[in-house]
Amino acid sequence: MKKDFFKRGTALALSAAMAISLLPVISPLSKVDAATTETGKTILGIGVSGIGNPYGSHNGDKLSTTASWKGSYVYYGKYDGEPIKYRVLDTESRYSFSTGASSMLLQTDKVVGPQVYSYTFAGKTTSTEQYSYADSSLVKWMNETGYKKMTCSITNKEMPYFLTGFSSVELNGILASTKASKNSSDGGLNFAAGGSEYIYTPLNKDKVFALDASEYRNTHYGYPDTANKAKQREQNVNKTLYGYFIRSTAKNSGRSGAMGVQVKDGVELCFQGPLASTPAFNLNKNNVLFTSLVSGTAGQYGAAYKFTILDPSMELSVGGSVDRTGNVVTVPYSVAGEAGNQISYLVTDKAYNASGVKVLAYGKAATASMAGDVRLNLASIAAKIGNSCTVDRLVNNYKIYLVVETIRKDIASTSDIDESLFTDYASKPVQVSIPKAENEPDVDPDGPIIDPDPKPDPTEKWKGNYVWFGSYKGEPLKFRVLDTDSGADFNTGNSYLLEYDSTINHKYNSEDTNNNVFKNEWMNDDSTGFLETFTSVEKSTIASSTKTGVSATDGAGLAGKLSDKTQLKDTKVFALSVGEATNTSYGYPDTIQASMQRVKGTGYNLRSTYTPPNYHIVGSYVTSDGQLDNVYDFQCRTSPAMNINKDAVLFTNLVAGKAGTYGAEYKLTLLDDGMTTAVTETPSMSGNVVTIPYKISGTNKKSVNQLSYLVTDKNYNAKNANILAYGKLEDVAAATLSGTTKLNLAAVVNKIGKAGITTENIFDKYKVYIVAEKINVDDLTTVGIDEGLYTNYASEPTSVSKPVNTSDENLKRVETPTVTVSSDKKTFTLATKTAGATIYYTTDGSDPGSKNGTKYTGALSVKDNVGKKITMIAVKSGMKDSYIAYFTVKEQLDPPVIVIKQVDKPTAKLTDDKSAVILSTTTEGADIYYTTDGTTPSKTHGKKYIGPFSVLGADGKQIKTVKAVGVKANMKDSDVREYAVESLEPGKPFGGDEAQVGKPSVKVSDDGTSLIITADPKDADIYYTTDGSTPSKKNGTKYTGSIPATDKNGKTIDTIKVIGVKDNMKDSDIATVKVADLKTQKPTIAASSDKKTITVSAVKGATIYYTTDGSTPSKKNGKKYTGPIDAASVAGKTIKAIASLPGKLNSDVVSAEVSKLIPSTPVNPVKEQVAAPTGTRSKDNNTFTLATKTAGATIYYTTNGSYPTTKYGTKYTKPLTIKKNSTTTITAIAVKNGMEDSDAVQFVVIRLSDGKVTVSKEEVTQPGPKPGTKEADKWISSDKVDKYTKGQLTGRASATTSKVTLRWERLKEADGYIIYGNYCNKKNKIYKYKKIKTVSASKLKGKKNISYTLTKLAGGKKFKKNTFYKFKVIAYKNVRNSKTGKIEKRMIGKSFQLHTITATKKYKYNNPIGVTVKNTKGKTVSKVTVKKRKSVYLDATVKMAKNKKLKVHCEKVRWISTNSKIATVSQGGRIKGKKKGTCYVYALAQNGARKKLKITVK
Repeated sequence: MKKDFFKRGTALALSAAMAISLLPVISPLSKVDAATTETGKTILGIGVSGIGNPYGSHNGDKLSTTASWKGSYVYYGKYDGEPIKYRVLDTESRYSFSTGASSMLLQTDKVVGPQVYSYTFAGKTTSTEQYSYADSSLVKWMNETGYKKMTCSITNKEMPYFLTGFSSVELNGILASTKASKNSSDGGLNFAAGGSEYIYTPLNKDKVFALDASEYRNTHYGYPDTANKAKQREQNVNKTLYGYFIRSTAKNSGRSGAMGVQVKDGVELCFQGPLASTPAFNLNKNNVLFTSLVSGTAGQYGAAYKFTILDPSMELSVGGSVDRTGNVVTVPYSVAGEAGNQISYLVTDKAYNASGVKVLAYGKAATASMAGDVRLNLASIAAKIGNSCTVDRLVNNYKIYLVVETIRKDIASTSDIDESLFTDYASKPVQVSIPKAENEPDVDPDGPIIDPDPKPDPTEKWKGNYVWFGSYKGEPLKFRVLDTDSGADFNTGNSYLLEYDSTINHKYNSEDTNNNVFKNEWMNDDSTGFLETFTSVEKSTIASSTKTGVSATDGAGLAGKLSDKTQLKDTKVFALSVGEATNTSYGYPDTIQASMQRVKGTGYNLRSTYTPPNYHIVGSYVTSDGQLDNVYDFQCRTSPAMNINKDAVLFTNLVAGKAGTYGAEYKLTLLDDGMTTAVTETPSMSGNVVTIPYKISGTNKKSVNQLSYLVTDKNYNAKNANILAYGKLEDVAAATLSGTTKLNLAAVVNKIGKAGITTENIFDKYKVYIVAEKINVDDLTTVGIDEGLYTNYASEPTSVSKPVNTSDENLKRVETPTVTVSSDKKTFTLATKTAGATIYYTTDGSDPGSKNGTKYTGALSVKDNVGKKITMIAVKSGMKDSYIAYFTVKEQLDPPVIVIKQVDKPTAKLTDDKSAVILSTTTEGADIYYTTDGTTPSKTHGKKYIGPFSVLGADGKQIKTVKAVGVKANMKDSDVREYAVESLEPGKPFGGDEAQVGKPSVKVSDDGTSLIITADPKDADIYYTTDGSTPSKKNGTKYTGSIPATDKNGKTIDTIKVIGVKDNMKDSDIATVKVADLKTQKPTIAASSDKKTITVSAVKGATIYYTTDGSTPSKKNGKKYTGPIDAASVAGKTIKAIASLPGKLNSDVVSAEVSKLIPSTPVNPVKEQVAAPTGTRSKDNNTFTLATKTAGATIYYTTNGSYPTTKYGTKYTKPLTIKKNSTTTITAIAVKNGMEDSDAVQFVVIRLSDGKVTVSKEEVTQPGPKPGTKEADKWISSDKVDKYTKGQLTGRASATTSKVTLRWERLKEADGYIIYGNYCNKKNKIYKYKKIKTVSASKLKGKKNISYTLTKLAGGKKFKKNTFYKFKVIAYKNVRNSKTGKIEKRMIGKSFQLHTITATKKYKYNNPIGVTVKNTKGKTVSKVTVKKRKSVYLDATVKMAKNKKLKVHCEKVRWISTNSKIATVSQGGRIKGKKKGTCYVYALAQNGARKKLKITVK
């Protein structure tokens, strides 16, 4: 048989991985969530969770003697066939009764047992003896087990002992109680109304007992501490019963001896009789597995519960291999001892017996048997847990258990007893280890379904794959796949052969046949026969089979005994022949002897018939043990077979087992021509989300319940097409068969998981479809039938074209059409300002588009259109459609009023039961988005309305308000409406109040210098004023970024008023803020009492920053104050300081001159510098003399070009010899203690052969750090100009999305440059500079300005778009090491830190292109003159390219002085003269774009 798997449909059959991870689980399996619907059992948690102590046990509880007892109730055990209800007196009684285990005190809620005048007291013969409670027949009646009885004094009826109806497990849960004396919470033992004095009666290992008088007055048990009448103690005593016994005895002065004490009407009296009993005992809480609520509200007084207790005789084992198919887990189990009636699953956050464990999910997994399989749907369980629980989180973070239970249910035939209140029993939970989901395996392109084992061993069961198809009497049918390509054998084309895996109780007698033909009528009868409950699509999928002889692979069958004359002709359903039943390619041994492969529980007919000599027709069948034999005198069951048309199958879905292996089970998705899916408009794309307009039609459209997507590598019906991704788009209801659906391409690309596939190219590489489906799922209200195994149905996949990207910033909207009336008023024309756009219009009020309406081609007649509503839209490829607009044509058509269509505002109402909110809008096709947290909804914020939603939030509390907006393509959003939920009513839609922009919030920037304003929604415009006037859209300044807290003169703004404005919403309330209220209190500066230190102090929690160079302190300029300042170190200087509190503006600057704080403070002298060495040659040119003008100074020199030091230079003591024909390089410095070393000077002395000498001189800068050292790393990260800096390179960075270009000025002395860079620092991560490239200066000769383009960072990392990077360019010089004499690189110059954002023309953000500097008069300047100790204030702004914005990353402008000894500059642009001279100040943008200012100090 040739294997040519589904050309259509199952050529698309999902691979194993697809069936596991891509398709939704078609059958949610075995009533995973059926616990509450099938058993009525709702567990509250592990153990006795949820049960509380009675009213009276808590501080503040005030018991009233006229109130009934208030607390929780528990059902446990049974008496005389009825469940017993108990009061829970104490949820932890272990210590009061010395039970030795965690226990709960229970007391029957009603009197129980026979009514007697007295209980006898063993061994007591006279009334003068002290009676003992322990010896009484009351104790025996309450504690003895076995079927014993006591006679009731009132009815003379024999009644059983109390524990007679308890199970052995219930009895084992009752603990022995010991209590020698009353405890602190027990009530009084004073005289009763009858005059008796009470005696406390102890307990000694008693199991069941009566309460003592003091316990009946224990407020913690809910009983008032009084001997008078108390309703809490009534306990439903009937009229014939005088009361009930308690444990206490009393001394009666009127009678000898002591007698039992009883209670009636809640009053404690002496015994008079007849009395009943209210037994109490302590229950071992460790025996309780679950607590179930049976009535009332959990956690509230009056709630009643029952227990599920651990039964040692029930034992569940998980054996064999746990199999996982996608999110479905199959767990084999076995039960020892009591079988139970339910297998339940249990999910907890930790081990089930751990302290504080929480139950996250519980439910029925299967009906219990002694052995079987449980199937768990992990996705369904995760959904039941809620709180965004995922399958991975369920498997990795939680514990999953199985439990076998005996759950008691009410028996309908017993109307007076509710058996569901009897105790439930359970085994210990057994944890299930969930295997990881398998990675995608390699699968034969023919698909996952495989042929049976071709070499069957008769002793083994049949090995092959199974398919669920059709149904019989409401149950899905499981078929064996005998042949994956049966067309040649049965003349059925592209088909495969199925045979029912079991037998059907429709019996057939071969003696009824005529003309040697097997009767197929019943199997092919679609009204009352086998096909009765098959769907029409399933019936049409069954191929008509014709077989006139035997196939080459058919077995011998019964040929040795009789001749097989059976044929098939255009038959859909049939029984196998004896040859087919022995066909090894079908998985059946070629033998008529017993074969396990053919065993199906009972005998069943085959279609082969024979005509033996001298006998009528004889049939054939398979015996119960798998033998083949003839049959003629009895009836057999039937096992139908059929051939399925594979072209009718769209998907094959794995439901059990492992795809591609024996035992795997599948179900089919059939193509249904009664379902049609259409993409009604070109899809649009915003971000990674594609919006697909769709419509579902056809005769079976109302059965569609899901819209799915499908991605294939070629046309879905092409040969060998492969499914790359499949998934659910959304649920579909009969009322919503059209609309738009969202496809997240990022998720799809991630699911495909192939290199090179992106959201940008997926439509170019692959085929994308949408499919309407009817997916059958398990009905959790039915037991024993898994409806999820029924066949699924689907429409033909509909191709989705490449969407228009509406999220591109450059994708503009077409201008809305306008109308122009001719001068004679007879015609009008439509036009749009967008060149090349096409206009469509309608006159019937419907929305126009390229598929609806008339294309506008020229002027329209006014007369022909009078009274008509012209609705128009303009469209152009590559642009968003214009808004839809309309106007009405009038006879005297003046320029008409054009109205842009807006979605009608949503209305809201409640469902009839007031449990959910219904939203609607009269605009057809519009979507509604809503919020319940007070924020403003939009298409990108909030939830999309898909149906009524609960009035309760996630916290269980009622939602206060709902805000909603209507949205539709090419129409303006509706006004945002707001509804108070408490004012909504059923059946009365409420339009709501127009939503208002939230009152803006004014906060302080992180650096404490400016104000930041926000409003809700975030896209609302904000306007503000600082002059006291009322802001509005027409008055005030539009907020575009942080606002300085000071004006141009440095004065703090007094008041700022702010308003939020947004179309379709009310303006916000005006926010008024006194800026002074946001300021931090000024710090104080003071000297210490000993005048040695200076202290700066501020309000608690504030941080102080200060300067001593005259500049203004800030968080970025100045030192952070950490402790007292040494006075000597700042002598003669002025200290300026600010204080800064989080969320507050920085304080005003305070300053103090140190000389005034400490008049006698000595000024540390500034070191003078030694004069640089000079050099002269002797008259005979033989020697060279070094000297310095500084008396007492010593000169050190080198002759190898290295920089001299006192350690690695030669001390100069005498003139240096100059030889003929030589060049001598002498580098020298002069040093002296107490003075700064001189500058280094280098002399190059050249003496020719004729004795002539030339000398050149230049100053030498001390070489900087060596690249790669810690000192170098520190130096690179700073912009400071120091002793190593030969030249300050000015630089600038620019970028595209993938390249960065750096530009800098050439440094004459440099031998080359090193480029360092990395990502810019983030709040939570610091990126160190890393070496990227070394550039030799030899390649740059003649260039004044150098540029270099980078494509990667260090390590080969490519640049990302819209990302900030930082760079430094370092100049180096090759110098000789003074110590080793070797040449090495030393840094001699550096650029400023350069920050750049990678961007291109289509992005709104880019890098600055320059900086403009102005003085206080607003005049642009490039040079500044300032007097010594005076200041000049400058203001700098960055220049941007047209239509580009600055994305602020660090300071907009950095100020740097090249010589702070001459002039300093603050980060606010204040330049202060220090000493006479000239230097430069740079105003730098973040990318290095700059303005260079020449500073002259006079």
